[in-house]
Amino acid sequence: MQRIIVGSEALAAGTVTRQMLRTKYVKLHHNIYAPVDMTLDARDRAFAAWLWSRGEATLVGHSAAAMHGTKWIPRDAPAELARIRHAATRDIIVRNDTIRADEICVRGSIDCTTPARTAFDIGRRVTGDSAIIRVDALLNATGCKVSEVESIAAIVRRVAHALAQ
Repeated sequence: MQRIIVGSEALAAGTVTRQMLRTKYVKLHHNIYAPVDMTLDARDRAFAAWLWSRGEATLVGHSAAAMHGTKWIPRDAPAELARIRHAATRDIIVRNDTIRADEICVRGSIDCTTPARTAFDIGRRVTGDSAIIRVDALLNATGCKVSEVESIAAIVRRVAHALAQ
């Protein structure tokens, strides 16, 4: 089975050698590697970015949507993280959004935004038909209701209004 690894951990465990890392793996991010013949999808990119964050980040946007099983997420979409103090890097977007605790859920031991929060974020950041297609796919994959997304939008509007005063 192909899998994404943390290079230093794999070296310490003896599961790979430095030669193997150089020849059989491709570096995705600092200390994060994938087998050279692995075709990465959005979920793989999300997982790799989460590993890069040392498990400290919350997956948001396309990355959270991929973890929720959403179809129609571009294979080459950059990973999106929040709640992390690292600067963005190539192929990783770091969002500075305020995410409430009740807008976070766990998928496979990884913190992700809830389907409603994920739909809200995609809806405000992706333009045109692409936003409609991706949000619709997310709602279908998760059973999330439009009313749940509307609740998130209302809360964000109230917070923004309060901060503006």
